[in-house]
Amino acid sequence: MNSELPAYTLVSSRRRRSVAIMIDPERGAVVYAPHGIGESVLENLLQQKRDWMIKKLERIKMQASQPKAHFAGDRQDAARIIKERVAFYSAQLRLFPEKISIRDQRRRWGSCSARTGSVNFCWRLVMAPVEVLDYVF
Repeated sequence: MNSELPAYTLVSSRRRRSVAIMIDPERGAVVYAPHGIGESVLENLLQQKRDWMIKKLERIKMQASQPKAHFAGDRQDAARIIKERVAFYSAQLRLFPEKISIRDQRRRWGSCSARTGSVNFCWRLVMAPVEVLDYVF
């Protein structure tokens, strides 16, 4: 049962020892493989990952069609908005952080440390709906 594979770009390297598949929003499926890997070996491996590749490519296509959030301010505006929400919830909970940091985090909306009393937020959080902003707090 040889199903049709999605289009992909093959990048081979003499240093690489294993095959890796990346789904990139701009380039689509990119397959990194060791130089000289057999075509049939690569084909079998990609067939095993075919459904995963299709699912990821569809998700990227769907995300690209959604409207993008836009924040007209700068990072200082984001810091002001976030600090106002922290002050609001601090007063309600009677918990006051020692330090509030606004960062350019890529993988987290926010984090906290009970040991140091600090809270950290990604400045991009202000582009999310208010409900999401409040949820993170």
